[in-house]
Amino acid sequence: MLARLANAVIGGRYAEHPKRLWRRYVVGLCVIVGLLMTSHLASLQAAAVSEQDAAIINDSGRQRMLSQRILFFAEKLVADSAAAQNARMLADMRDAIDLFETTHIRLSSDPALSPAMRGLYFGVTGEGALDQMVRDFARDAWTVLARAERGDEATWAASETARERMVKAGPGPLLRKLNAVVMGYEAEAQANLSGIVLVNQLSMLMALVALTLGIFGIFMPAHYATLRANRRLRAQAQDLEKLRAAAQHEALHDALTGLPNRRHLEQEMTSRCAAAAASGRGVGVLHIDLDRFKQINDTLGHAAGDHVLRHVADTLRAAVGPSDFVGRVGGDEFVVLMDADAGEDTGEGEGSPLQSTADGIIEGLSKPVQFDGELCHFGASVGIDIGMACASGPEIDPARLLANADIALYSAKGSGRGRAEYFTEEL
Repeated sequence: MLARLANAVIGGRYAEHPKRLWRRYVVGLCVIVGLLMTSHLASLQAAAVSEQDAAIINDSGRQRMLSQRILFFAEKLVADSAAAQNARMLADMRDAIDLFETTHIRLSSDPALSPAMRGLYFGVTGEGALDQMVRDFARDAWTVLARAERGDEATWAASETARERMVKAGPGPLLRKLNAVVMGYEAEAQANLSGIVLVNQLSMLMALVALTLGIFGIFMPAHYATLRANRRLRAQAQDLEKLRAAAQHEALHDALTGLPNRRHLEQEMTSRCAAAAASGRGVGVLHIDLDRFKQINDTLGHAAGDHVLRHVADTLRAAVGPSDFVGRVGGDEFVVLMDADAGEDTGEGEGSPLQSTADGIIEGLSKPVQFDGELCHFGASVGIDIGMACASGPEIDPARLLANADIALYSAKGSGRGRAEYFTEEL
């Protein structure tokens, strides 16, 4: 059963509603606290009952001692007339008889007296009844004491008869009956203690069982509910992180081509210019513009124009290196950022990094592109102009560098299409 319960808990049957677990906590806590309080009260009750039983056993045991003490005084007073002159002995006998009677009355009149003990005191009439035996023994003791105190010879026979009855009853039937009472009280005390101890043990056992069930019914569901909640929170956090990353990507990238947009370009320019200024290197900028792109949209539609733009983006990605940056900053305008050396990229001669990259872009975009059965001849209907600028030094102005590349672009457009031109001081 516990195995099925554990499987159900782990499977989530009892942990699907974490908000309801507080009810189980309250119920389980009340049950456990109630059982523990029951065990504690049982312990207190055991201590109280044990103390009460001990007092009763002590009183009943003292009755045996008093009976023999009274008998000793009676024999002494009857056998030795001089003992009657001992006031201390007379007082001790009087106190012993009085305590013997009052203790017997208190024990025999106890409302909580059990049927078995009541049978020992009153169940048998005549000489066999302890109550009658105690009364007769005390009456004879008072008779002997009265004769000793008065010193009256006329009462000698009565005191002798009383002493004989006391001698006959004291060591024999009375003592056995008193022993039986003591043993009866001891047996009842043991039974009472055993019952309370059993209640205490059962309470503790039930508390342990309740705690064990609480582990399966409360703590394990709460544990697995917490795990599931944590997993949901982690999944939500991952989803939010993905959404944040997607939103950030959308904010910094062009939806059509997937290239970084102008905002991203500005951030990249600032970062590269700062890094170049710190290292002493330069930053190269290629500003690319498609000629007669509007004609493609007008003749073949915007779908063809979008197709051409995506093709241009792929061509630019293929033409640059892994550390270079390619972005789309307008309808048909693109920018490439490169790490360059201003001393090399002066525009004089071939083979410089900026020039080689520009030549590769021009060559790649000169090939026609097929769209919906039609060939878009870039070389004829669409050309490319590239404006190039490079700067280096302790401080590089990103805005100035972009403006220089833009000036070089429009100079290239004015000189014809399908060409690249550097920014110069004359420009």
